[in-house]
Amino acid sequence: LAPAGFTNKIILTTSVAHDSNPALDDSRKRSVWIYSFIPQVLLEYTSEVNRFYLDSALVVQRPSNEEILPDRDDPRLTVGWDRTYESGIYGFYANYFQLLSRAQEIRTTGVFGDDLNSDSTQRTRAVGAKWEHKFAQRWSLLTNGDFTENTFSGGVDLVDSTLADVKSKLNYEYSERLGTYIQAGYAQLNPDRPFKSTDIARLALGADYQLSEALRSSFRVAQYHLSGRQSDTDWEAGMKITYDVDRMGFSAELNREVTGAGGAGGFQKADTFRLGWLFDISEIDSFTTSYSLVKFKEDNQVFLPKTEFEEINATYNRVLIGNWNAQANVSFREISSAGNRSDGTIIGVSLIYDALSF
Repeated sequence: LAPAGFTNKIILTTSVAHDSNPALDDSRKRSVWIYSFIPQVLLEYTSEVNRFYLDSALVVQRPSNEEILPDRDDPRLTVGWDRTYESGIYGFYANYFQLLSRAQEIRTTGVFGDDLNSDSTQRTRAVGAKWEHKFAQRWSLLTNGDFTENTFSGGVDLVDSTLADVKSKLNYEYSERLGTYIQAGYAQLNPDRPFKSTDIARLALGADYQLSEALRSSFRVAQYHLSGRQSDTDWEAGMKITYDVDRMGFSAELNREVTGAGGAGGFQKADTFRLGWLFDISEIDSFTTSYSLVKFKEDNQVFLPKTEFEEINATYNRVLIGNWNAQANVSFREISSAGNRSDGTIIGVSLIYDALSF
């Protein structure tokens, strides 16, 4: 339990980035500079058993050429409440955020559309609840429920939808190093008319195992069944390994998973492979790099093309004087869809100040 009290913080982030190919389409490759300013407010009140929190921000972006990307003023907001009791914790949350629909268009259609304007927007609203209860020394039950609404505007060819999702996870701590679980879940995705809804039911088994002080692993295997607009029965699986030693950390992850394909009105199967490396150069300098490869499967039932997305990121962080932090990053992206392959590079720098309060 945290000490009772009220905390608040204002974080100001400014950045400039150069994107060589925002649409990830080599046939109309045009670069653009993007200038961003993000004020963020964090509020939290903690009592002996309660925690109330609020996280709000406004993402202000101005491109050098509005024919390539529009001006953006996108809000983000998350509010929540957690309550701790003798045998567990429960809580509720709600959030809202909006952003340029570019990322969802690329994932759903393989390319960013031509009709760029300030209303080409994805809006997401969600409410959810959680309850974790420990009913024996080694046994606990975690249940989550969420309702999410996705809407699109600005002439984009994407489908509005809602997603209701509930899952329950039974955990058993076999030892200090080994934890196992079984999880059951059900979700329903409802796209706008004339499309039908799709239901998905899952049953998963998993384990988290600490091989040594530095080496940890987790494994998961699941069976799922789709019914409705989409019909399929298949398997999911995943594994993740992390290794932390001294000032370095490594991670490797391999997954096959089915997720909601916002904008397509259905679910989408994907194979993912991720690598990560963190190095604390000194007390004020750190460097991170990552690699990811995502292969989205073709699905003619919801008109999803086969798409392969590859990304390499590298970021350098440095603590400056006082509460100032600086960051430099470079990202290379490549996409292959419908027989076409395109790539782009983003290079940027950021300045962050995180000491304001009121």
